[in-house]
Amino acid sequence: MSMVKTIEVLFETLFSKPMTVKFPYEAIEIPEDYRGEHELDIDKCVSCGLCAEICPNRAVEMVELPEEYKEKYPKTYPRLDLRKCCFCGLCQDICPRKCLKLTKNVFLATPDPSAVIKNPMPKGPQ
Repeated sequence: MSMVKTIEVLFETLFSKPMTVKFPYEAIEIPEDYRGEHELDIDKCVSCGLCAEICPNRAVEMVELPEEYKEKYPKTYPRLDLRKCCFCGLCQDICPRKCLKLTKNVFLATPDPSAVIKNPMPKGPQ
């Protein structure tokens, strides 16, 4: 590369918009169909266990809910360990009732390892 070309590229780069953002104050827009954190609609779940069977990393495990929920939810439901998850989306694709889906939430970093284990729990007041 000649010296003239080097200076030309230098000035183009110097006065162009940066490629990075000032995270966490700014964030880029997450595209549609991006695979982030899982969301489970426990009321739609039929406890088929297909999500646990297809998971290549064994990040999905079928577990029972605590005693206080046993009357309404007597079956086993998927517990997700996001530390093991590769976010392939196979669990979402195989779910017959479409109760398990991946959201656009990609901000999952935490110093607490238990924060990335998603236990199946009913939403809202019981």
